[in-house]
Amino acid sequence: MDLMEFRSNVAHSNHIFRFRYYSSGWRPSSGKQNILQDLSSYRNTVGHFFHGNSHLSLVNGIIADNNLGIKFFQNEDMHFDNVSLKGHTPEYDQILREIQDLKECDESRIGIELYMFSLLEDDSSAKLTNLKRSNFDLSCDTDFKMATTQMYERRLYTAHDQMRNINFKDDSRSISFCNAMNYGANTIGIHDLNGSFNPNDNEICLRNIRVTTNGGISVMKNMEMVISNGVKEAVVMGDRYEDNENMYINTDISQVTYYGAGLPTGSYTTHFREIATKELSWPGFAYLSYEEPPKTCNGYVNKKYVSLERSESDVAQCSGELLVDGTFEQLSSTPNQSGGWLQYNLYLELVNLPDSYSGHALRAQRKKSGYITYLSQYIDRSCLGGKKPSFFEFSADIRLEDLVNENAVFLL
Repeated sequence: MDLMEFRSNVAHSNHIFRFRYYSSGWRPSSGKQNILQDLSSYRNTVGHFFHGNSHLSLVNGIIADNNLGIKFFQNEDMHFDNVSLKGHTPEYDQILREIQDLKECDESRIGIELYMFSLLEDDSSAKLTNLKRSNFDLSCDTDFKMATTQMYERRLYTAHDQMRNINFKDDSRSISFCNAMNYGANTIGIHDLNGSFNPNDNEICLRNIRVTTNGGISVMKNMEMVISNGVKEAVVMGDRYEDNENMYINTDISQVTYYGAGLPTGSYTTHFREIATKELSWPGFAYLSYEEPPKTCNGYVNKKYVSLERSESDVAQCSGELLVDGTFEQLSSTPNQSGGWLQYNLYLELVNLPDSYSGHALRAQRKKSGYITYLSQYIDRSCLGGKKPSFFEFSADIRLEDLVNENAVFLL
């Protein structure tokens, strides 16, 4: 059944969803675009929730002061045109300050959150044009986010076609693909139609590069990547999925840190450095890959024109302690993480030692029986090998315990 007319509706101040197109979604039988015209949604937890819909167009209207403006997943051929999207309005922020003590970023906002897989195989999910966004605090908010939904745990983006025909024609500066990249989205191309990413050019064509590195939290939280064309340089911060309440996710060795940048044509070098001291550093390993280029423009960076540079290892670097957080003493103030340590198939827990010992220990308990388990760290391999043999010492105190028919290990 087609939607006859749905226009000029207003919805506000709802705790969960305001406009909800779900269970089941709207799927016009004619296959023609049906129009949702001039809708206003403000001061809700979620302004619009689209799931399981097809051939709908949200045209004009305003979405403002919602924690999440639009939540969108598993739809087909959806259009958003000429929608005004506001993160914060001064009037509502003033109301919030009057009724509660707001700290910085307490009321962070997301404009649009897309979970990009369509209803039908090889179909496009969404097209966004003339999006008018404003009032987003760039230090706390995200205009546009591509992610993976928790309902489909670790669902991978595997097909380029699932990502196609997603166009932003606006002045947005805060666009995050990081979570989608973490889950396998590796064919993202950016075509800057009006040159807003580079005001010196009328048009610029960008191709994404991605650098995959160490997932150890302590190793990467103080490190940044720098990319340079020989004239100017830019700092790129890393992204790693973390869960403040889940030690297993934070230490899973499959979790890595990603650095990404969209680059026009040219030659570039990248290197890593410590954020505080600006000294050259290295994350243990780094792997450079190129995303698929945009198909509608030319002038993006070509393969082999980006190089990873690193400092030469020296005696002092390689003769010191190569492990990070080897004694666990720096981890006690940060719950649910184990610093530079990573694991496979182990539940980890930082524990206090009995009175006869001092300091902390790491308890590791097998997650699934019948599978291998290990505790590990990435070590800079430039300290290994060379013309002269290298010898490194490693020592640990280990105690095996029987806990509910599972092996538990203390490393002291």
